[in-house]
Amino acid sequence: MRGPYLNERPIQEANPIPAYRAAITRCYTYVAYDTSDSEKEFYNRKNDPYELVNAYDPAAPPSVLASRLQALEGCARDACRVAEYGP
Repeated sequence: MRGPYLNERPIQEANPIPAYRAAITRCYTYVAYDTSDSEKEFYNRKNDPYELVNAYDPAAPPSVLASRLQALEGCARDACRVAEYGP
């Protein structure tokens, strides 16, 4: 079974959805958009399986997922496995 992974969406012309990066685990989704205000989303899919309520709180960001996303952005080869599963 695969662990958390990086999901990137490229910018396309005439596309209303901004580019984003996401760390998705079995229970959580953390999304960081490439917008001027750096919009973020966080979903606990155990409590919100359809991702209807953005639970992101800037005062208490999901630091584990945010750091994992950052590690996945810069990884290559075997380092990506470490970034996927964490320390």
